[in-house]
Amino acid sequence: MEASTVGPSSDVLLAQAGVEIPGTDAAPVGEAPAKPDITKAQLVGSVPIVAKLLSAFGVYTLTGAQQEALTIAAGSGVVLYLADAVIRFGRSKAFAGK
Repeated sequence: MEASTVGPSSDVLLAQAGVEIPGTDAAPVGEAPAKPDITKAQLVGSVPIVAKLLSAFGVYTLTGAQQEALTIAAGSGVVLYLADAVIRFGRSKAFAGK
């Protein structure tokens, strides 16, 4: 039986043929991925906080039920901010060690 050698990978052959491979623009292994300055969690979490501040400064008035709902939403917003901070801290520690 004759031993065979392995030829170029299909990615190399496609690149030689000028075919663009989707998904190859990802960050190299060991390099931290790009992080947005403001995340979606921060945007969602800031809506009830801003509404609570506007209510506190008398921009508009709320009923008791609306105030209670807004207080719960503002608490949820704070939780989103904290969760986002924990995730960012974990990612920075993971990539700092590499």
